[in-house]
Amino acid sequence: DNLAAWASSGEIKFDMGATYTVLCRIKYLLGTDHAGCSIRMRGGWSTDDANYYNINSDDMSPDNWISNTTIILQSFFMVKARYLKFFVRGSGAANHKLAIYELEAWDIGG
Repeated sequence: DNLAAWASSGEIKFDMGATYTVLCRIKYLLGTDHAGCSIRMRGGWSTDDANYYNINSDDMSPDNWISNTTIILQSFFMVKARYLKFFVRGSGAANHKLAIYELEAWDIGG
């Protein structure tokens, strides 16, 4: 099932309902005209701008870039966060649309 509607802003946010250390798997789709663009994911413990994007150094790096491609079937990453945000970066990114087709998270403790 599609977990989020198409976001014309190129930005989708998820609230997992609690703060977990999780291993996530996502499926996502970029717009077909994606030259020079990538998807970035960041997470945090609240929606405050001051810390929304912060991820501890021992978790996934906030500078981790998912390679520029149309479809990634599976992408695994570990992060301690309650809120996840995915957005498109690159030339013309404001015109791109992003859809998350699958997001699974397992609490692995810690």
